[in-house]
Amino acid sequence: MKADYYRVDVVSSSAQMITCDVVYIPLQLSFRVSIVYAYNTREERRELWDEIEMQSIACLKPWLLLGDFNSVLHMDDRLGGNPVTLPKVTDFQNCINTSGLLEVPHQGQKYTWNDRSSDRRIFSKIDWMFINAEWLNTMPSCRAVYLAEGISDHFPARISLRKQATRVKRAFQYCNVWSQHPQFKDKVQTVWNTQIEGCKMWKVVRKLKLLKKSLKELNTQDFRNIVTEAVEDKIALDKAQEKLQADPLNMLLQQEERAQYTKYRHTSYMAEMFLQQQSKATWLKLGDDCTKYFFAVIRHRRLQQAITQLKDDQDINKSPGPDGYSSGFFKAAWEIIGKDVIEAVLDFFRNDKLLKQLNTTNIALIPKIPGPEFASQFRPISCCNVLYKCITKMICMRLKSVVDHFVADNQSAFVQGRFMLHNVLICHDLLRHYNRQTTPRCLMKIDLRKAYDMVSWEFVEEALNGYGFPRRFIELVMNCISSPMFTV
Repeated sequence: MKADYYRVDVVSSSAQMITCDVVYIPLQLSFRVSIVYAYNTREERRELWDEIEMQSIACLKPWLLLGDFNSVLHMDDRLGGNPVTLPKVTDFQNCINTSGLLEVPHQGQKYTWNDRSSDRRIFSKIDWMFINAEWLNTMPSCRAVYLAEGISDHFPARISLRKQATRVKRAFQYCNVWSQHPQFKDKVQTVWNTQIEGCKMWKVVRKLKLLKKSLKELNTQDFRNIVTEAVEDKIALDKAQEKLQADPLNMLLQQEERAQYTKYRHTSYMAEMFLQQQSKATWLKLGDDCTKYFFAVIRHRRLQQAITQLKDDQDINKSPGPDGYSSGFFKAAWEIIGKDVIEAVLDFFRNDKLLKQLNTTNIALIPKIPGPEFASQFRPISCCNVLYKCITKMICMRLKSVVDHFVADNQSAFVQGRFMLHNVLICHDLLRHYNRQTTPRCLMKIDLRKAYDMVSWEFVEEALNGYGFPRRFIELVMNCISSPMFTV
């Protein structure tokens, strides 16, 4: 760290933590850094957890917390030695959750400490780096790398602030909260009455594209500052309630408080609905702190480069396909667009023609592990257009009615009424007898992942032909799987 670039002032110090205010002079960035060196015993560390929680309440700046916490955070953070038990991690987990801290995404070594003094080496992750929500709001994105330990028993870490990436034009994405606007259906109806020449499928695709402009204007006019409006309405409600407490029988104050209450209920619901979709969170924390929570989830997800998270099929927050329209739009506007959408889907089954605008897919890469470095460490998720999902769903429903007749009984996946857990139970039952002194036995585990991922289209067509599926059905299937365009 170059001395001319930073100004450091000690704020507080204790036996286990030193806290400093830091100014990065070239960019005039002000933030707080706390360096931890925790005690070895669980009882002594409780003072540290209390200190961290108090610091999280008092600190209004971007905050970086790092150091040797002498504690694992998860059950799999230790290799060798005594097994990690739940009570050993509970205090640390509660402290981090209560303080609203998020781990800095990192690469490099998984374990940050090892014991060289014993013949049986122990590897543990006891060095950690955390940031608060304010850091995510105001600071450039950061990355950490755990380096080789050298002659030390701890692995050094290097944190780098990244330069802000060049902003690109954001793709259109339908927001569910738009459907709550009184003019939403009128705008959809106006666009849907437009006369378009072409096949039924093309008409729907074209109208959806034209509708984007109207929905963007609606967002600019009434939803751009939706979160700020909710915060302002909460302040106004607090003031109205304070006035009412001072003069409870004043009818004018009662009416004012009731009006502010109704307004805040509406704007807070809209803001939470918007932030929930943006954050891809699977739970909703109600209350005054939900805005900070949702913004933290949104920014931390971007920091981890996790693009999306899928939910169940009934969730309107499910990530949309390349056209930007989620199932929430189709449900909200179904009375206007439903007839045309049905005709577009049936048009595929009549003519076996699928427009390339529908058969495009976004591939979202979700990290399987923290700090992924290789393609195999990502889980690919396909985000398809809703109309394409409807078509493939109908094909799958037809296939599902007969698939159990030609799939062997020992194949448990993808067949209704069969469960992969059954094979696990059978395997456990077989392994129970392997220690008996009987005939020699061998158990082989075969990884079919690559074979499954690399099934060729020709093989699929030959397999369907071999099982006697109608040629018409095979053509529908092949049209869906052999003509998509992908964007990662």
